[in-house]
Parts: sequence; structure tokens; C-alpha cells
Amino acid sequence: MDWLREALAAHQLLLAFLHGQAFFMLGLSIAFLARRSARLKLTHSLTPLAVFGFCEALVAWMPVWFAPARELVPWLAWTRLLLLGIDYAFLLLFALQTNANAPRDSRRWRQWAIAGGLLGLWLLGLLLARLLDVPAEHTWVGGELVARYGMALPGGLMGAWGLRRQTYRTIERERLLLVNPHLRVSGFALGLFA
Repeated sequence: MDWLREALAAHQLLLAFLHGQAFFMLGLSIAFLARRSARLKLTHSLTPLAVFGFCEALVAWMPVWFAPARELVPWLAWTRLLLLGIDYAFLLLFALQTNANAPRDSRRWRQWAIAGGLLGLWLLGLLLARLLDVPAEHTWVGGELVARYGMALPGGLMGAWGLRRQTYRTIERERLLLVNPHLRVSGFALGLFA
């Protein structure tokens, strides 16, 4: 039975590594290609998606890096949880930017205020849980659930919808046939992530 447990643990580490690799490549691709694709208006709102990709990769890789530690170290769990909250706040910021009707700079502060406000409320909830002596394990699980349902779910769904809207709104017809399949896959992936 121990060999089965070890085999499952090894596969879990491999999946965590691949999960992180996919999101790291998302962030890296956006970081390098967004500046080169300045012709598309959509590229201006891709920076938060790149930050999301890098943060999600770090969150996914944490079990791989600290696999020898069988016991969850408290500072590592808190770091993972805080990184997860920042991660999902940037996903939500990306979604808000892709769904904006106004030009890029006119309402940008509102989008940052909404995403930052939700992140601040989430951090306040974590602080209150610690002040009220809620056990750390409950705070970690509750904080992750609230971050996923409060920021990642709406961020993923709104991001998928915003990509679709921006595709048909900003890309010329002759380029739409080249770009549309890729953006459709990206939107589907965001919706599935949500």
C-alpha cells in the first residue's frame, strides 16, 4: 500500500509542476509578446493576466519545491494564501479591463480600485480571523474558498466574456480569422478555470 501512496504522490508532484509550467508560459508569453503586438488594443490590458500567470505558477510550484517537508509549515501556508489572493485580484483586474467600455486610461483607476478593494476586504477578513483566534487551518481553507469564489470565479467568467467582446470590437475583419481561434481558446480556458 505504501508503494501506491508514493506513486500517487509522485504523480501529484508532476501534475503540480506541469500546472505551474503552463501558467508560467502564459505569463512569459504575454510579457514578451504584448509589447510587440501594440497594434491590438487588447494588449494594453494583458499585463494583469501576465502577473496572474506568474503568481499562479508560483502557487502551483510550492508543493513541488517543498515536497520533502511532509508537514505544512505555517509561514509557507500563509505565503501561499497571500499569493493566491494577489493572483486572483490580478485576474479580476484583467477581467475588468477587458470589459471596460471607455478608453484605456479614463476609467483605469476605477478598475484598480474595485480589484484592490476586494483584495483589501479579503485581507481584512484574514486579519479578523486571526484576531478572533480562528485556527490557522480553518483560516487557510476559508481564505482560499473566499478568494476562489469571490475573485477567481467572477474574474475568469468576466475575462472570458471580455476577451470575446474585445475580439469582435477591436480587431479588423481580415485579421479576425487569424486571431479569433486563439482568443476563443483563451476565453474557453478562462471560463473553464472559473
